[in-house]
Amino acid sequence: MMNHDAQRYSINGRELRCPICSHDHFHTRHTLMGTAGKSFFDVNWMNPEADNYICSECGYVLWFLPK
Repeated sequence: MMNHDAQRYSINGRELRCPICSHDHFHTRHTLMGTAGKSFFDVNWMNPEADNYICSECGYVLWFLPK
């Protein structure tokens, strides 16, 4: 069952496909990649952020760091 919010995406000109189920529709989100040291000093805003693509079929999450 495909969710209507999900979309197709390309990364570096290549169509994104789930490595688990080969589905081609994903939801996206941004995730803060926290570290213990920066969290301890309450400077989480300094942590890098990753783009996540979540397969709308099986839920597998692909992570991409910014270039």
